Amino acid sequence: MFKKYLLKVILIALILELTIFNINSYRLLFSKYEKKEYLINDCELKNVEYKEETNSYELLEDTAYILINKTDCRIGTVFFDATILPDLNVDLPIKYEIIYTDETSKNFRELPPKYLLNSINASKYTTCYLSGKSEKIGIKITATKGMNIKINSIRINSIIPFKFNILRVLLIVVIFALIYSLKHSKVFNQTFEENKSTALKIMITTILFFIILNTIIAKNTILEYPDFYCNDFTKSIISGSFHLKQEPNKQLLELENPYDTTQRVRSRDGWDIALFNGKFYVYFGILPELILFVPYMLIEHTFLPSGVGVLIFSILTIIALGMLLLEILKKWFIKVPFKLWFYSEVILLSGSIVFNLIGRPELYEVVTAASLCFSIYGILFAFKFFVNNSQKYIDLIVACVFLALSVACRPTSLLISLIIVPPIIKQCVKNIKEKKHIINLIICVAIPYLTVGILLMIYNYIRFKNIFEFGAKYQLTVNDMTNLKYRLMTIPVGLYTAFFKIPHFTSEFPFIKRDGTTIPFFGFFYTEDNIGGLFALVPTTIAIFTAKKTKFKNKEIKYMVYSFIIVGILISVISIIKAGVLQRYLADYAWLLIIAGLVILLTKYENYKHVETQKIMITIIGICVIFTFLVNIFSGGIVGEKEYMRIYSPKTYYTIRYTMCFWE
Repeated sequence: MFKKYLLKVILIALILELTIFNINSYRLLFSKYEKKEYLINDCELKNVEYKEETNSYELLEDTAYILINKTDCRIGTVFFDATILPDLNVDLPIKYEIIYTDETSKNFRELPPKYLLNSINASKYTTCYLSGKSEKIGIKITATKGMNIKINSIRINSIIPFKFNILRVLLIVVIFALIYSLKHSKVFNQTFEENKSTALKIMITTILFFIILNTIIAKNTILEYPDFYCNDFTKSIISGSFHLKQEPNKQLLELENPYDTTQRVRSRDGWDIALFNGKFYVYFGILPELILFVPYMLIEHTFLPSGVGVLIFSILTIIALGMLLLEILKKWFIKVPFKLWFYSEVILLSGSIVFNLIGRPELYEVVTAASLCFSIYGILFAFKFFVNNSQKYIDLIVACVFLALSVACRPTSLLISLIIVPPIIKQCVKNIKEKKHIINLIICVAIPYLTVGILLMIYNYIRFKNIFEFGAKYQLTVNDMTNLKYRLMTIPVGLYTAFFKIPHFTSEFPFIKRDGTTIPFFGFFYTEDNIGGLFALVPTTIAIFTAKKTKFKNKEIKYMVYSFIIVGILISVISIIKAGVLQRYLADYAWLLIIAGLVILLTKYENYKHVETQKIMITIIGICVIFTFLVNIFSGGIVGEKEYMRIYSPKTYYTIRYTMCFWE
């Protein structure tokens, strides 16, 4: 049955590739269009100047025009035969639009824009559906003033080359094969235990898929230049110093308040560096430096790009999330169909904001990814200790080590440890009642936290003469963090931005836009190009609002759900008060709320008595899976916080665009 279905899917995919997906190649097939070619000397040029030494044309303004005044023919396609003179670093695109007249318009109109890249031939063709003959046609170029373009000619009614895209065919086949398997395969419609080996392989394969996808994105977003975290800070630590060797300039030190952004010159005075007692310090986590960047520089005698650090911790995070979810499902939801396990895994790995971290992998994302990684592993081993019947104190030690170390990456992650406080107290009481020694329990918890805590206190005191000061107070950042007031008033605005803000969807690739706007706040509230709130990016998370009305099968599940929700919201509120809302900040707590929402939904599924109701629920969650995966990979991996893929890897970005948007 599956073989016949697969053959049909392959056949349909091939037909689509040969017809619809290459429809522009057939534009001139059934009509007679006169072919014409116009050399650049035949055209009227505006805002461009010929450069003999490079045999190219320099843009004198940000907008330039190439006009053909006597075409007098029907136009089906336009081929802009031009080459952008190569930049030193990347294959830069330019935006251009075909402007035209036809029998309905005497004056110029514009077609939708295209983006020309030297390496993508399809970007040079434009398909036209004009009314009758065109008397005039032209090209409007929008690019950076001073850019040089070698323009050979403009060809009218050239046949667009046919291009068979095997990846597009394979993608369609895989998608429909997966849909068929989800609907008909035993492994997805039975429980995990009934097909344990195959089900486990599927979950591992899913983790590997996200790791590969993450790595592909990283390849196109990692910048291989040194920043002060991966280079200057590393050199300082190796030389035995915790402050940067770079000295603050005299003008900065003479300012009345150097922490006042309006008094500083950003490019001259440093940014996101802590200034204390005339020295520059790095606020960001010390642990990734010590375990990754310092050893690398000692071995290789060069810096490790921050983005590589983000990739490493992101991969470890993906593995940790998959393991934690598997432990939860095996413990409490062994009777639900494996299909829901698979759905839950995809939602968690898609919505955990890992795509956003790798979409702009800089020094900020290093400490966020590292903190996220250590926090999740900590909760994973804590879960193993407190929930499993056979308790192993080694699990508790590892859990406390990971949770304590997460604070050395990002201080906010200390709040994650609140999740294990009540279970530890409960375990102490239980040991006392059962007349067991509690010394092992105390040692397992105290030693990791005390060791890491004392080391961090010493580190803080050496730098800022205050054991509790990590450096946020002295940051040269978007505002003076010492004198900032009325922070409680920002909570409603921050909660809306972090949770409820609707993404700005568009009809143009990549179909979603960055948007830094939020509810007006008549004071200072920092938000930077947020794609959307967590509830909009991961709809299943909305289930946390039904926690109170959910009948949990035991107190352990109930505690986990409520502790994850409370701590997740607490972290978000503290982030809002202290800093504001950025997309990457969601990574600190998104995973907690996503897991809580999924556990609630799976509990509701088990509580439903009617099979039809369960089927409806599976369908709704399935739709959420598709939405969550697509919206997060586009908003995080392709768009990102600063559109790194488009800016630094335009070939990949526009290859994806022209592969998906076959009609362009």
